[in-house]
Amino acid sequence: LHWAVGRGRSKVAIGIHDMDTVKPPFHYIASRRSRGFIPLDFTEKMTMDEILEKHPKGRDYAKIVRDFPLFPLIVDDDDHVLSFPPIINGERTRVTIDTKNILLDTTGTDKRAVSVAVNIICTAMAEAGATIESVEIDGIQTPTLAPSERVVSVSECSSLLGADLTPESMCGYLKRMRFGAEPAGADKVNVRVPCYRADIMHDWDLFEDVAIAYGYDKLESVPPKTFTVGKPHPVQVSMALARQVFSGLGYLEVMPFTLSNEEVLYRKMQREETRGVLHVMHPISIENTVVRTELLPLLMEFLTINRHRELPQRLFTVGDVVVDCKTHQQASGVSTHPEADFSEAYATADAVLHELSIDYTVKESADPAFIDGRRGDIIVNGKNVGVFGEIHPAVLVAFELEHPVAAFEFDLRAVPGYPVL
Repeated sequence: LHWAVGRGRSKVAIGIHDMDTVKPPFHYIASRRSRGFIPLDFTEKMTMDEILEKHPKGRDYAKIVRDFPLFPLIVDDDDHVLSFPPIINGERTRVTIDTKNILLDTTGTDKRAVSVAVNIICTAMAEAGATIESVEIDGIQTPTLAPSERVVSVSECSSLLGADLTPESMCGYLKRMRFGAEPAGADKVNVRVPCYRADIMHDWDLFEDVAIAYGYDKLESVPPKTFTVGKPHPVQVSMALARQVFSGLGYLEVMPFTLSNEEVLYRKMQREETRGVLHVMHPISIENTVVRTELLPLLMEFLTINRHRELPQRLFTVGDVVVDCKTHQQASGVSTHPEADFSEAYATADAVLHELSIDYTVKESADPAFIDGRRGDIIVNGKNVGVFGEIHPAVLVAFELEHPVAAFEFDLRAVPGYPVL
């Protein structure tokens, strides 16, 4: 919720507290920066300025409040600190397995986003068996769990889905998806949207739920108005050849997600962020903030996920990367086991490049992801198109790997006659 609704706590900050450790009423105040309290997961008292410098959450979110002369605090009637939003809660109100009564505080700069976050948490807790009690804030009772209402067109939904719907049948499908619905005339349906469905922003969002309840498999298939004979694109043919070569060398193909994040692509690899990185404007997760610019870091992430599996592990991937809003294709492979070294990386890279008819030379590399003296750049027609070698120990530690890794990656545009999409 902090990421999807709160946009990294810039719009919404959420705190959960043990209600029995504090005394209502509660006060939301602007406090001097020098005021101190014990932050969550710490044992010593710190000023709020110190929290921004020393606490992990303080460093992560300091940019939201750092420039203001006063800082927000939520305190109880005895002036005990519950929370320093949007940074960290106080240790005093830590929730434990013995907690019986929970206090939820939600603050922010967007009233609708704050209400949505409260509603989602409260309804989730209620469904798990909790009893939700309201709180009065400046004369207003919260949370407000009443559904919103909208009137939608049956004919528009039928036309969009290609299904023959009536107001009554459409109401039935909406009720299956936990909406309230009643016919409102010959072509209208009155829909009550639950307070936790923050994703319903347009009538077509409701039509999507109607389609799910109706069943995609029941939607009538319509033949295209034009007919063509398909064939593989030359790029796909070349990528398929690269896959055959890797498979012949005993490597197993994996297919990482197109979206990744700066932590995996650059910081863990000890690399500088590539120019022309395509950032996701409103990411729903900290795991998916950029479009991948390289494939090797994603293979390292796969090794982390599978580090409990037996060795050796040899993985490869062939796929698209995006730099400067332009898509091209790369290939990458990794091998991990106790004897993995530079020689294996060189031999495997040479075999792959030879089978793809790539005429290349090697020169010493400066890529910080690899060990100095055990790394080489792949040069084709005077251009650096790839790298191979033994992964640096610091990178192994960052990815929580215990065994050495021999790796390589190269640009498939180096293949002779390779077409460009």
